[in-house]
Amino acid sequence: MKLASSKQGTTLIEVLVAFVTIVILIIALGSGFMVNDKNIISAVEKQGYSNLVIIKKHCLFASLFGGSSGDAAVYDMNATNPVGKNTDIIVSTGWLFKGVTVRTK
Repeated sequence: MKLASSKQGTTLIEVLVAFVTIVILIIALGSGFMVNDKNIISAVEKQGYSNLVIIKKHCLFASLFGGSSGDAAVYDMNATNPVGKNTDIIVSTGWLFKGVTVRTK
C-alpha cells in the first residue's frame, strides 16, 4: 500500500479510516446481534416468569420497539407471569453494561 496520496490506488490512511468507520457502525448499530438469548431468558426467569417463548428479537433501532435509547436489543416474548397467567412481555437490554428491563404489553 502507498503511504503518500496519489491519483491511483488507495492510501493506508484511507483504508484505516474506512475500517474504523465500519467497526464503529457495527458496534453502534449492530450490538443487538451480540446479545445472548440465554442470558435474557435467565434474567426473565429470575423475575418469576416461566414457559418463556421468544416471538421476535429486534436488534436494530431498539427504541422503536419499546426499548430505551440505550438498549441494544428488544425481545417480544410470551410467558407465564408469577401469578400463573399467560402474558405478552417486552424485554429490553443493552449489550455490555446495561441490565434487562421487563415490561408487560
